[in-house]
Amino acid sequence: MNTKFKVAILPFLILTFFSFNASKSSITIEQALKEKKIEIEILPTGTYSGNSINILVKNISNGPITIVMDPGTTFVPEDNGEQTLVTTQEQMLAIHKGESKNFMVFAYCTEASDRCPSTKSKFTISKSINPTLLKLANFIDSLKNQDDHLIQQSVWCVTDSESVSNIYSDDLKSSKALRNYICSITGQKDTWYSTRRDISVGNGNVILSVPKEVKGELAFESTEPVELQGFVKDSTGKIIVTNPHKTNLPAGKIKFEFNMKVNGWAAGNYTVVYTNNGQEVINQPFSF
Repeated sequence: MNTKFKVAILPFLILTFFSFNASKSSITIEQALKEKKIEIEILPTGTYSGNSINILVKNISNGPITIVMDPGTTFVPEDNGEQTLVTTQEQMLAIHKGESKNFMVFAYCTEASDRCPSTKSKFTISKSINPTLLKLANFIDSLKNQDDHLIQQSVWCVTDSESVSNIYSDDLKSSKALRNYICSITGQKDTWYSTRRDISVGNGNVILSVPKEVKGELAFESTEPVELQGFVKDSTGKIIVTNPHKTNLPAGKIKFEFNMKVNGWAAGNYTVVYTNNGQEVINQPFSF
């Protein structure tokens, strides 16, 4: 028989179109700049993820054009201590001859170790030369998912080699697709758990990442009635959390959700252990 229960151990762009047919004169923003068809002013919004860049675009060509921002377009900071930002979706702006218009760009941090841009930061537009990042950017574009947190965590998995366990979202279909794809292009192994983190900007525009929760499905099979109890051990094998409650279950295939708050825990390696009548039946490592 199958038994399911829950165990908890506790103590992305708006497109603008006009009446003219701009598709015949579509051009990437890099090419438009090279051919001197537009003038731009890059106005960062002071954030590192999502609607992080605003561009004032002026059409100085001889007719209407549609500017295209391809996935994988990067914004490289003048200050090497600040983050390079990357786009992960195709965005377009149709603009008349002689017209100036704001173009809000959704771009994401590629270097969590660097500072968040300020509204006074200076950027130049380029195209990423990282083939893995370009693959990811185009894959995210194909998902048509606008979850900034999900996209940002995915980018860091490629650019900062962060674990796919950090790809955590209520949109299970998109998060699973991203985890599978990132594992396929980076060689990472997927994890049995996900880690929810709070990301914020601290003093000096430093990115702060705080793990809040570890969550995942565990399973085992028993031929006898079960008296289940859970523990968590640190990297030395010391038990740091014990669930005082035992759960009695019939024999069979048992699946359940592990869910633990980890706010304030030190970064490192941990192990979740479950015993049945004192005998270990589950031993799964996790880390953050």
